Order: sequence, then C-alpha cells, then structure tokens
Amino acid sequence: MVQKKNCKNAKNEDWKLSDHKKLGSEAKIIAALKANQPLEPKNVCKAAGISLSTFYRNYRVLERNKLVKKIGNKYALWEYEETPSYWELVQGRMLAAGGRPIKLEVEKLRLGEQDPITGWYRKIFDKKIVVEGVVIPKAAKELM
Repeated sequence: MVQKKNCKNAKNEDWKLSDHKKLGSEAKIIAALKANQPLEPKNVCKAAGISLSTFYRNYRVLERNKLVKKIGNKYALWEYEETPSYWELVQGRMLAAGGRPIKLEVEKLRLGEQDPITGWYRKIFDKKIVVEGVVIPKAAKELM
C-alpha cells in the first residue's frame, strides 16, 4: 500500500516534502541564461546566485547534454542563434557581387612650424586610421 506523506505547516495547509526542495545549480544556470543571453560567466553567476566554481562544474554537464554552448567568452542556451552584424551582411553581398575587401591606412596631416628659409610648413603625420572597405568592379552584378 502506497501512502503519501503530507505535512502541515503553521497555517494548517498540506504540503509535500518534495515541495520544500529548491532549484539545483543546473536549473539556475538555465533560468539565468533564458532571461538574458549570451552572458559572461560572472554575469551568469550573479543572475543565478551561484559561485564561479559551481558554474564551471555544472557547465561541463550542461555542455555534454547539449543544453548550453560557448560563444566566444560568453555562454548561451542551445537554441540561441548569433545574428551577423550589419557589416558582415554588407560585406557578404559585396563579395557575392564580385568585390574584394581592402584595408586602407589613412594618415592625418597636421601642419607644424613654418620653415624660415623656404616658407613651407613642416608636415606631421601623427594619427593613423585604418579603414576597411570593399572595391567593386564597374561591371559587377547587382548588390541586392
């Protein structure tokens, strides 16, 4: 004969012993990532209320079961899909149209003191800026 063990609390309400249990660390990690992802490990620990060592110990279990994945330095649930940046989308379209990527290094010119003999100003190139772009041939296909 199976008997259910019910207990009474101060308000004389029934509750089971299993109702008293709290979430495990794995469930806390999943709940924290469900609310906001991807997150760095310290932010996952803060949201889940666990220590960093507990996170790494349980992460291996969650990763083996394919519930959590690592994206760079951040962690996310199995269903999370990274959206490409706008630059990646534009660059992909440009490459499909026959373009090729280039990097330009632009130097900012600043005029220094004037030479007393020639009257020319001294040229100073002190600031370098790297610009990424795509060169598209004139006979390229449509971009969109």
